[in-house]
Amino acid sequence: MTSYKEIASACTRGEVPACAAACPFKLEIRNIMSRLQRGGFDAAYRLLRDAMVFPETAVKLCSSPCEAFCERRDVDEAVGLNRLEQAVITHAKKKEPLRLNVPPKQQTVAVIGAGISGLACAQRLASRRYKVIVYEKTDRLGGSLWERFPNGSFLDDILLQFKYTDCRFCLSCPVESLDDISADAVYVATGAGGKDFRKPGNGVFIGGSITGADHAHALKQGIDAANQIESYIKTGRRPETETEESEKPVNRPDPMLLKPIGPIRPSGDGYTPEEAVAEAKRCILCDCDICLRRCPLISYFRRFPKQIAEEVEGTVHPLDVFKNRLATRMVASCDSCGICKDVCPQGVDVKSIIMDARREMVSKGDMPKVFSDFWLNDMEHAETFSVLKLPEEENMCRYLFFPGCQLGASDPRYVTETYARLLDRYPDTAILFDCCGAPAFWAGDEAAHTKKTEKLNEIWQNLKRPIPITACPTCAEMLRRFLPGCTPQSLYTLDLGDALMTGEEMTISVFDPCSSRFDHSAQEAVRGILTDAGYGMVPLLYEKEDTLCCGWGGQYMIANPTMSKSVIEDRVAQSEFTYVTYCTNCRDTFAQSGKPVFHILDILLGLNSADKEPPTLTARRENREQVKKMLIGEAPVADEGDGTVLFIEQQLAEKLSRDWILESDIKKVVSDCEKTGRKLYDIKTDCFIGHKKIGNLTYWVVYRPEEKGYRLLNAYCHRMDVLE
Repeated sequence: MTSYKEIASACTRGEVPACAAACPFKLEIRNIMSRLQRGGFDAAYRLLRDAMVFPETAVKLCSSPCEAFCERRDVDEAVGLNRLEQAVITHAKKKEPLRLNVPPKQQTVAVIGAGISGLACAQRLASRRYKVIVYEKTDRLGGSLWERFPNGSFLDDILLQFKYTDCRFCLSCPVESLDDISADAVYVATGAGGKDFRKPGNGVFIGGSITGADHAHALKQGIDAANQIESYIKTGRRPETETEESEKPVNRPDPMLLKPIGPIRPSGDGYTPEEAVAEAKRCILCDCDICLRRCPLISYFRRFPKQIAEEVEGTVHPLDVFKNRLATRMVASCDSCGICKDVCPQGVDVKSIIMDARREMVSKGDMPKVFSDFWLNDMEHAETFSVLKLPEEENMCRYLFFPGCQLGASDPRYVTETYARLLDRYPDTAILFDCCGAPAFWAGDEAAHTKKTEKLNEIWQNLKRPIPITACPTCAEMLRRFLPGCTPQSLYTLDLGDALMTGEEMTISVFDPCSSRFDHSAQEAVRGILTDAGYGMVPLLYEKEDTLCCGWGGQYMIANPTMSKSVIEDRVAQSEFTYVTYCTNCRDTFAQSGKPVFHILDILLGLNSADKEPPTLTARRENREQVKKMLIGEAPVADEGDGTVLFIEQQLAEKLSRDWILESDIKKVVSDCEKTGRKLYDIKTDCFIGHKKIGNLTYWVVYRPEEKGYRLLNAYCHRMDVLE
């Protein structure tokens, strides 16, 4: 049984960024910067006080180790975090300490030493209403702080934070032995070279400069000691001391956010409020959210890997059978591009979580079949009209052109004219016009996918393992992954002759298909073709190894059309220039949205303009049938529907395509209505209305008989059964 939570356990979302991990006080730097970006100096001050106890003094003591880990340091310059903290101290107006409305405690805590560490421990415990007594051998508070600040500038800050406490200070009161004091717990902070009074087995805690800590770390030790003492008083046991992280946490932001922004220099001794806000805005609020920015599934559902794993686990392995559908649509919405794992610093593979869940749900019958039926039927159609054509000398099959099922569906010439060019240059090339099995793989139908890959492997082995030439990056990925020993070569890396459509000073952007993310040879080959043809190129923000799926991958458009539409709009908006891609799915997806786009074969073969409308779903199948006819002269199989002739306006045909309705299914419905008489007559519109269930869908048609056939007026479908 797959443990989805275990797969996602490495996710560092929400962990502290490297700058905060390096801070002695473990400041919530993201929150502080977020507030400063909105001018919230008072809110930022409260965060500093909560973390440092004495914020004004602590900021002066800080050596800014966080700035060495700022993600901006290698781009321009680290954000001036310490100067921003000083600006918070300067410009915050509300500095009154908190008055906690808690009942007084009966326990007494003794603090030996009134240096920065002892005072921090005392303030924390006194503010929680413990009886705190501070013993100091000198006649003043501050200990070694006086060496750092001889003018005593720290005193106002310290006295302010003790304002609402009942802490008792015993100055000029050295402690020679712990037997001289009565307390439930003791914190020893006697400073460098002071007595440690160690008594194993009792409630004695030690920290500060006596341990060799500098002022900043001594302050933090005092804060930690207060928490440990409170735990000891409540439980009677000493809590385990937390160990420091030895390595920088793996929590990195999207590098695309790190655009150079020059640092803001203070115009005077420190930042003005406006300068502080401007400098704070250079901070990108580091969190490990790169998958949110890149992965459309994570972005759409607003779930990070840990939560995705929990919801998927509950869906696939439900404890309550009435709540096993919470993440079904999410499981059906992955485009299977793998960007999640590629960008994750920890390599968390959300795709594997989703795809494993999809396969398991399909095997148990828990996945709605309607989500994948269309694609599996389309794969079956591609198999029906598949073609294996050998070169004239059958024993010299060195290459096997594998165009895939969608290339010819988009435009038959993409297959036939490309194969003609290949034969001209590589006469020992066979062609296998078939589907690679991706629809079954994406659907999670392991039986159908295994059957398909076994058939492809048998054909390839019988041909003595020729080198597959692929025009579709997804086909290349499928063959490479599921045919052992198969190493496809991209069509575009071969010499196909000069491009017939020159650039004429046209500027374009190359959209790399997601399945070509690591196919650097194909990426560079396509760009080389365009350069030779005279095209100017403007890179996209996300391209090559950073490229994102166009919205077709995983074929979730039926399961989640809203998400699909959002993804396509986002990809189209990446550039104002015409796109060139080398995947027909990318090409037709963008063209459907109105984006000017070429397939690279349009340019090589001089075929279509960038504004060419994509074919409808019905036309795609007709194109595929045409490919077979053009390759071997075999007439396509007659269309189903008992010869029923439909007349469909172009606008309605496009609507049917958008609704994933094939005209062949509509013909079946009309034919059945006419044969059985199961139809209603609408006297107002003079038309018939009928329905028929085909597979997992119920189709409705509105039509009117004409002299040579039937005029389709409307059609739609749904998953409900009509009980009669």
